[in-house]
Amino acid sequence: MPALQTYFTLIHNTGNRNFDIARTTRLELEWWIVHREHERYGPDALTNACAEAAASLYMVSANATREHGRLRAQAMLLRDARAEAGDMTDEDWAIIESMLHQSYQSLSHAVTSLPLPLRQAGRELRGGRRFLE
Repeated sequence: MPALQTYFTLIHNTGNRNFDIARTTRLELEWWIVHREHERYGPDALTNACAEAAASLYMVSANATREHGRLRAQAMLLRDARAEAGDMTDEDWAIIESMLHQSYQSLSHAVTSLPLPLRQAGRELRGGRRFLE
């Protein structure tokens, strides 16, 4: 987990979002665990874990990132199932690419559709400075 903590600290210190580093690190690790052990968790666990991780990083509600989480989880599970069957095709990769593209479009919409005062609240830098809009 130290490498993830370092990664998110770097993003926090150079980016424009004042997110909770420890929480975001924990949630990032959580989706990896849920993905690796998805048989142990309920059918929506990976969707929820991906949504929560993105919500923490981008400082939006998990409801706003739910579609991103759902599509990202579906893409992962499709890749896993096809690879396990030894039957990955170019068509599978095209479907996965499309799902991930839709996922990140949804995430972009969730992040950019915040009202301006809420977006600005997340743009404070260390030392109290702010980015200009």
